[in-house]
Amino acid sequence: MRRVEGKAPNCSPRNTRISPVIQDILADQNRTLACSEFTLIEFHSNVTSNWRSSEFPDCDESWWESSIAELLDYVADGRINVRPTPAKGIEQAMALVTVATKNHGRALRAWDALHFVVASAWAYEVGKPVEIVTSDRDFAVTLDLVGVTGMLSLLNLDMAGATGEGADRGNALG
Repeated sequence: MRRVEGKAPNCSPRNTRISPVIQDILADQNRTLACSEFTLIEFHSNVTSNWRSSEFPDCDESWWESSIAELLDYVADGRINVRPTPAKGIEQAMALVTVATKNHGRALRAWDALHFVVASAWAYEVGKPVEIVTSDRDFAVTLDLVGVTGMLSLLNLDMAGATGEGADRGNALG
């Protein structure tokens, strides 16, 4: 989302700073990239919402079409591998959301929990660490709750792009 929002003519300063970070990730041929199945529908829903919204006039139908096409091209050419939701993945995500709320009083959205479950399954499958790339400031809650050491790490795009927003709030350049 941050990358395609950053391609809109009048994008936010946040997306202007994040977009090059994502471009570098996509251009790094030494990285194996993947997303969950759910990421595809979440992306489609978000770009479609931007297209409908009067808040984002640059996110018109042409922007929408190119945004969807770009992601699907990355999937079709194998640059981004789409990871399936593991068996019982939904139940695992529900358990994470419950534990976050009940035991820690923390918010964890269901889709973030599901992304975590898929990334964990992928790390287990390949037997090496997986880095989760996000601009969600609350995603680190899951890593803290589960205490996965060595197999999952987090690259927050706000921190990498020094946006002063999201997880980088309070760390604004000054």
